[in-house]
Amino acid sequence: MIRRIQSAWSDASAAKYFFRRKLPEVAILTRRFRFVAAAIAFCHLLTGRKYYDTYFERVRRKGSDRRCVDVGEHQMVVDVSDDGLSRDLYLFGTREHNTTRIYERELERVERERNEPMVVLDVGSNAGYFALSALGATSEETDLIAFEPDGRTLPLLGENVERNGYADRVTVEELAIGPEPGAATIELASHSNLNQIRTDEIGAHTKAVQSTRQVTMESIDSYLRTSEIDPAAVGAVRMDVEGYEIEIIDGMKRLLESDHPLLLFLEMHPHMLRHEQTKAFLETLENAGFVVESVSIEGQISYLGFEERRELSFEDLVEIEHGYRVFFRR
Repeated sequence: MIRRIQSAWSDASAAKYFFRRKLPEVAILTRRFRFVAAAIAFCHLLTGRKYYDTYFERVRRKGSDRRCVDVGEHQMVVDVSDDGLSRDLYLFGTREHNTTRIYERELERVERERNEPMVVLDVGSNAGYFALSALGATSEETDLIAFEPDGRTLPLLGENVERNGYADRVTVEELAIGPEPGAATIELASHSNLNQIRTDEIGAHTKAVQSTRQVTMESIDSYLRTSEIDPAAVGAVRMDVEGYEIEIIDGMKRLLESDHPLLLFLEMHPHMLRHEQTKAFLETLENAGFVVESVSIEGQISYLGFEERRELSFEDLVEIEHGYRVFFRR
């Protein structure tokens, strides 16, 4: 604890960020009656030591790694052996709460504008958190295609779709999405939501890579063509692919060239990319007729600080150096 105080004294800005993040975590856990987890979070706050691994070992000894949790209006099955998204949902029952609300708001808007059945493409679906949000926010006429190359999380994704009554609206594809059809190597991280397609264009992982495996890759354009889906039917594309969005965009030119209303929801990773890569990527979207609708800067867990920025230009986005979630519309 003395070292924690000394560290806070030497770096006040870092300490402010840490306390602003960790105090709400303790409050959320307490409200959810997870008192042991709240005590562990409080110890982390005081000492800086991470005790969650011990906590989850205890949780896992009590039963299966799979646990069902309430997440908003949905129920999700999560895998507590995964260090990432599943553990957050198990502990807090939420993830990027405010960003999710923006996504739902924008989906409702584009569905009204189109006034016809549409398809949502969800690239990097993981266990289905954002896929369920999209399905809950849209009408029964809207379908969703969920792309997830990690075979470990596919059973969770399928079970969550079934459990919430969306099976007739969802197609689950065990595919990576990239610039062209073929094979790719996926780097499987300790946090499944940080898995990354191996490429020389993206910087190093933030988490240690535990293993790799070969996966099948399609581009969005090739998938739509093979599946006989008219690009004009696509109303929204969401992707969180750890920097690989700069390559995926090369494989969706036919979709970008169409002139129908389209929403793009991307998690951007400029810290993984070179400045010129981010700039070229954003120029591609601007040239395709998109405007910046909203930028969300939010911690992973709900209520840990949130800012929505509106009326930003593409030039403004180029100058953001940290990760952010952005909504483009056309």
